[in-house]
Amino acid sequence: PPPPPPPPPLFFHPQAAIRDSVASRGLGDVYKRQDYFVLGTIFKSNSHPDGNILGINNLKKMIDLSNKPIIAIGGINSTNLNLIVKAGAKGAAIITDIANAKNINSKIKKLNSFYD
Repeated sequence: PPPPPPPPPLFFHPQAAIRDSVASRGLGDVYKRQDYFVLGTIFKSNSHPDGNILGINNLKKMIDLSNKPIIAIGGINSTNLNLIVKAGAKGAAIITDIANAKNINSKIKKLNSFYD
């Protein structure tokens, strides 16, 4: 058999990617092939201002239902990352909080400390 496909890239629009995959191949096939999922938008996001907000409670429900790691994306920053960690996400995609930091190294250390 051919080798399994590579995991999806970390930064992508998760709703569009999952919706397309589910529609074309079925949820079961998508679930079996993925090593992890990127799920969002968790909080209101500047990059998707009119997007649907999943919210922390729904993130937690999805994590509880999945035996695959989930990476959270969307509106996550150093103020709300503790909620993502507490929900059980194995990681978070954070862009704006890092890009706008006065000291990027210090910001990354602070964000990483949530997972220590």
